[in-house]
Amino acid sequence: MWSRLSTYGAMETAEYLKRMREIEPARVRAHAQLEGLDVIATPTTRITAPTAEQIADLEDYRRLNMAAGRNLMLLGDPPLCQRI
Repeated sequence: MWSRLSTYGAMETAEYLKRMREIEPARVRAHAQLEGLDVIATPTTRITAPTAEQIADLEDYRRLNMAAGRNLMLLGDPPLCQRI
């Protein structure tokens, strides 16, 4: 996990601002659609966690861990969650 998190700060400021502008319309739509909702309960990952046998090998663990950690980023976006 640290290998993924440690590279997030490597993005250039101009690229970050471009991406924020690109997702702004989706953020506005999401705010409108979620107005009045108190809770959205969903699984935290898109896939079921692997069994202990499936991750016994370190390389298998790394591959499956990366797959399990790929969540939808939009709803994990702090500006979208600012009212919480």
